[in-house]
Amino acid sequence: MRILILTRNPRRGLATWTDEVAKGLEHLGHSVVVRECSDWMPQPTGKPVDKEVSKHLKKFVIGYDLIIASGYRTAWACGESLKSKVPWVGLVYRELPTTHRDLIERLSRAKRLWASSRTLTGDLDGCGLTNAATLLPFRSPLHGPTPTAAREALGWPQDATIVLTAPSSQPGPGYQELVDSIPAAEARIGPISLKKYDPHFVNLETQIRAANLVAVTTYSSSFSMFALEAMSLGTPVLISQGSNPDSALIDPFISGATFESHDRLGDELASCLQMPITLESFGLAGKTRYETKFSLEPGYERLKEAVANLRL
Repeated sequence: MRILILTRNPRRGLATWTDEVAKGLEHLGHSVVVRECSDWMPQPTGKPVDKEVSKHLKKFVIGYDLIIASGYRTAWACGESLKSKVPWVGLVYRELPTTHRDLIERLSRAKRLWASSRTLTGDLDGCGLTNAATLLPFRSPLHGPTPTAAREALGWPQDATIVLTAPSSQPGPGYQELVDSIPAAEARIGPISLKKYDPHFVNLETQIRAANLVAVTTYSSSFSMFALEAMSLGTPVLISQGSNPDSALIDPFISGATFESHDRLGDELASCLQMPITLESFGLAGKTRYETKFSLEPGYERLKEAVANLRL
């Protein structure tokens, strides 16, 4: 098939997933084109904007057998312009931004909504979007330096206890709670150095490998690509239960740690960090879970099945 993937300035997790889906579809023998739409698809919607966007979209989709809309904004555009006349799929990574009937109506016109977790699929179905189906994300293997070499490259002290947080352009929900939890954890285990992943600094793999623990503390109930990347590199993760929907990402306290509420975050942080053998066990088990469930081979099998289920 000839497949067109539409993106519009996606956040990092969705951008990574979209890129992996594109490479996976090419691996399965499809011809794939990825088009960035932000130059002609503004974020606001409305009749005049939708009309102009539809003109562009109808022109770009000519000759393609399937359109994949990455994220809700591009899915809105496909639902508005293509309706159900041209087969299209929505790739949705996070919870609905709104349950307004206008968005639901447009999303309902998709052949399928590929959701990043069973929890998200259930939430979409609960809003009347019975076309939702789970497609667990997957990730190409990452390769990083040893922790010692990583800290040398970053100039981070070798004996420091370092917690790395998920990337964010702004302090998001959960981040301040992590900052606030540090003193309680330090009272039990001593000084902790909290670092935020910086995409403009040394590469992702080096920053993850330099950390004792990667913490994902957002309230979001969506999949965490950042935690998956840490697992692939063997770095232990601590994530909110919301970021581990249906225990899809980690087996709690086997391949990583979870916390139920932010008032328990300091205790969970200290419990993880005070036992090096526990951290090592989480790291090894997390890497194994990545390899068996989220690496390319199982990921491509899920993608192959998802495409087949479209019955185009």
